[in-house]
Amino acid sequence: MTLSASHRFSRVLITGGEGFVGSHLAAHALAAGAEVTTLDDGSSIGGTGVPQHTMPGARLTAVRGSVLDRDCVNALVADADAVFHLAARVGVRRILVDPLATLDVNTIGTQNVLEACADRGVPVLYTSSSEVYGHGACVPFTESDPILLGSPDQTRWGYAVSKLHGELLGFALAAHRGLPFVAVRLFNVVGPGQRADQGMVLPRFVASAVAGEPIVVHGPGTQRRSFIHAADVADALWSLLGSHEGPAELVNVGSGDWISIHDLAERVRSVVGSESPIRIVDPDRVMPHGFVEVTDRWPNLERLRARVGQRQLVPLDTIIGQIAAATRAGSAA
Repeated sequence: MTLSASHRFSRVLITGGEGFVGSHLAAHALAAGAEVTTLDDGSSIGGTGVPQHTMPGARLTAVRGSVLDRDCVNALVADADAVFHLAARVGVRRILVDPLATLDVNTIGTQNVLEACADRGVPVLYTSSSEVYGHGACVPFTESDPILLGSPDQTRWGYAVSKLHGELLGFALAAHRGLPFVAVRLFNVVGPGQRADQGMVLPRFVASAVAGEPIVVHGPGTQRRSFIHAADVADALWSLLGSHEGPAELVNVGSGDWISIHDLAERVRSVVGSESPIRIVDPDRVMPHGFVEVTDRWPNLERLRARVGQRQLVPLDTIIGQIAAATRAGSAA
């Protein structure tokens, strides 16, 4: 993790700051010397938790509340000189089970945050998702690519549309009200502390391997993904908003290295030292109604590298080892 040599923000608001990515970003901001306020409703499906990141001299305020509470959002934004908007309903399984809550938090909540920032001219970084690309026409995905989503009766796309709504709103507020706005599309953020029970593939594979249980791969297994450590994401988000000038921008954040899901299962077995069998299953048999598998998904990172430079990322084998150690520690607790 590389901290910026200098930063322009002294009071930072992180919505979803107790979640998986949010807690890493909070740690990064605290280490950079910023005063950090987090807003979180406590429903996070994974996260290392902000309190353990406190350190001597760190200034952290954790607010329990929701981005759906406009008055709360307005008050917190008024006291910040930068906002990182991460609060959202995430996790494929969770989205399929409760699509209405996903749409509420990801659209109404985002509108509350972005409009509050526009009212006060506060710079905001909005975390969107690679889900916005949908099926995609070709890989790697580039920010200017056309979007190809499926039918509205396929529940998965509700999440993609909710995230796209935030992008469009941010760009509109930037154009018409001068909002300093950065949107980032995140690709498969992973690391220790991420839960396995909401459809996140890597922690699910590691949990199975550690337990000696079958590693279940949603068929066909040839679909390809890239994975990036949450600490590397936090570094990128901090740098992107801290150096942002001029018009609104959209940036992919992820790793340029890809791996097939079946090969990922094999890699997990090797790193963990497990003899767990790998089983290919039809996702329609194990996932809730509305699930749609996407073939390939990894990012073109030219725009990110032009903005923050080439950075050394945590290797995938190291990430797997960290998740395995955390899983074993949790099992022994």
